[in-house]
Amino acid sequence: MMWHFLIVCSCFVAVHALKLGSADRDRGFDCSDGTTLLMIESRGLEHDNMDGALSSSASFWKKTAVINWLYSKKYGYDFTYIHVTSPPETCQGWAPPAWKPSVLKEFVSQDASASKTCGLFLDSDSVMADFGGPLNRLYDNITQQICHGTTCDNRMDLVVELEEGTSSACLNTGVLLFAINDAGRNIFTSWIDAQHLPENERVAHEWPYEQGVFETLVGVHNRDSSNVGLWSLPGHPGKFGIIRARTMNTPRGAFIRHIWSDQGNERRNTVSDELLQDLGIDSISKLNDALDEITSSQRYRRMD
Repeated sequence: MMWHFLIVCSCFVAVHALKLGSADRDRGFDCSDGTTLLMIESRGLEHDNMDGALSSSASFWKKTAVINWLYSKKYGYDFTYIHVTSPPETCQGWAPPAWKPSVLKEFVSQDASASKTCGLFLDSDSVMADFGGPLNRLYDNITQQICHGTTCDNRMDLVVELEEGTSSACLNTGVLLFAINDAGRNIFTSWIDAQHLPENERVAHEWPYEQGVFETLVGVHNRDSSNVGLWSLPGHPGKFGIIRARTMNTPRGAFIRHIWSDQGNERRNTVSDELLQDLGIDSISKLNDALDEITSSQRYRRMD
């Protein structure tokens, strides 16, 4: 059963730095407060029972979890893993991808009082494109896009990317920046409410799942580059941002690579194996050691 994972992270402050909100904790989010990496998966991180080379394992979601965990350790980001074993109460009978807004809302509700206020959600087939630097570069790039290269009031509570490829969708919500506070929780509440409308019943069970609901909610109906910038969310006092494709949400993403299902599990595993070997994880036993460190930590949670 496929699910996704979240990474929550700190931001960069520069001339055109991504503010992602104001200092007011009830509005937007300021990533300079710190970093938490959060992963959410319906598949667990149990040991891979196979031995030998990494290439003998097809458990790509375990590999991407370890890759992004190692990235968090390298740059001092916190890390939390949530293993979702059953649907949230509001999502009974829904396909796992449609659970995402509810699980995100639950996480934000539990962690809104924490010092970490910036969240980055990643699908389980997403990895950092480059270990050579922290996420500052991504945030600065987003700021440049949102402000079109000038200084602007770029405060927002959510950031999504335009879709690319053969999909019929207009936005890709496989990687999301969001606020860990009341503003972020309210966005997810609006998204969940929209999922429960009778006209959206179908996408609780089939593509484009929650992604299609969000597009309808915010009124984005094409992939035109003119969509890049700040948007208002109906019924919400804050703003959300749309950025260009190939930033953090496609197989060729400049900062985060989202290796979609149409790329195949073989491609996912090949990319993950190469990254892990560069990081010193060159066998199943070393992968299992890393999985043990994740699952034995106090930040490993179960959602039953």
